[in-house]
Amino acid sequence: MRIAVERNWPALLVASAACAVALAVWVSIPLAVVAIAALGAVAAACLLDGSARLGSAALAIAVVGLGWGSIRMDALRESVLTRELGEMGVAELVTVAPARSSPWSTRVIATTREFRHVQVHERVLLLLPVGRSPPRGAILEATVRVAEPRPPRDGFDERAWLERQGIHVVLEASSWRQLGCRRCHRRRSQSGSMTSSGCCAVAPAVQWNAIKRCGAPSIGRTTS
Repeated sequence: MRIAVERNWPALLVASAACAVALAVWVSIPLAVVAIAALGAVAAACLLDGSARLGSAALAIAVVGLGWGSIRMDALRESVLTRELGEMGVAELVTVAPARSSPWSTRVIATTREFRHVQVHERVLLLLPVGRSPPRGAILEATVRVAEPRPPRDGFDERAWLERQGIHVVLEASSWRQLGCRRCHRRRSQSGSMTSSGCCAVAPAVQWNAIKRCGAPSIGRTTS
């Protein structure tokens, strides 16, 4: 056993980190405890040798992984937009998943960039009026109302399902328009200016074909 551990110590360290991060889904520890435990494990690793040193190193990595996972889970549980429940305003969002349409609405998971001209970075469930669907990666501007997820119904708890994805609010859009897409935004950032290589703002003669490559018109407004 000792020989196997010494030969496969990289796998042991990686496994300890992975297990600790996974454990953070159920267990959260304060940063002060993480710091003290990690320092103790590092000190033990410096004083010991052989397999004991390896075990101390694995413990130190596991503690740091658990601390990082705790920070990540705390961030997922926090929501800035819950303070705006019931309020309406203009939001800028980026779709991060394919849209799913029904006879009543189009649902898509998105990341909010701005709400009422205040920068926000929070995942939301965006409900769009029935009609065309934005492609994945589309940058949207929408007039939305901040709402709570639906209560449990027919054995499905939407709130719990969304919370597992770090989503705490639903944005109900009355109108929206596509400003561009992340692919074009990255190209503009790299070039420093708009060129013909962009796909959302090009010469008028080829603009329609370029817009179709983004998946949806970049102008116009859909209303319910």
